[in-house]
Amino acid sequence: MRLAFLPGQWKYPRGMFRRMKRGMIQALKERKTLFNQILGTKVLAVPAMENSGANTPDPEECREQLRKILESRTFRGSEALRNLLAFLVGWSLKSPETPPKEYVIATEVLGRPEDFDPHADPAVRVQVGRLRSKLTDYY
Repeated sequence: MRLAFLPGQWKYPRGMFRRMKRGMIQALKERKTLFNQILGTKVLAVPAMENSGANTPDPEECREQLRKILESRTFRGSEALRNLLAFLVGWSLKSPETPPKEYVIATEVLGRPEDFDPHADPAVRVQVGRLRSKLTDYY
């Protein structure tokens, strides 16, 4: 694939962006399906699929998948991330329509004090980012 730079613009081979876009959309749909199966919720909701109840996994399947993930090599040394994932899966099975608040995660999972301020302490956002990266590594 040959790219030529002209002043003010890039020239790409014909149809390259269309192929790239199709591939990225397919990859996002596959990733959304995997995360939906793990967490039992719509993580990267696609508008056309939001109302379909066919993608709702069985709670026992979710717990079994959670057990496999927690026993994997990827999560072996990360006790905080294991606890966070178990909490999020349990929460989504218990009340899938309401996501947990940052304060609840910080106080119940990460052991922060009751006067935790989510605006001043990014601990929950950092841990959730690490969890996403570990899940990406696992899959």
